[in-house]
Amino acid sequence: MGGLPYYLKLEQVPVIEFDPYNLDEVRRALSRMPAFREWIETKRRQNFFETLGKIVTSGLAVLGLTAIIAGVVGVLFGSSKK
Repeated sequence: MGGLPYYLKLEQVPVIEFDPYNLDEVRRALSRMPAFREWIETKRRQNFFETLGKIVTSGLAVLGLTAIIAGVVGVLFGSSKK
């Protein structure tokens, strides 16, 4: 497994062109890779927290709706006993 995550949707494939006789240039080009990896990780983390937020929000909505329905049912059945 490897490669870029599907959500990056790069329009162009990143290419590092280099002169094999100039290794200093190759080192400079490769030094950009940690920043690129960090960007990917940041994007992945943002997507995770956005998804988690949606799950929590929908879960709270369901809990709130359940509480309202339980309250209404409780009032209806509680008042019918009087």
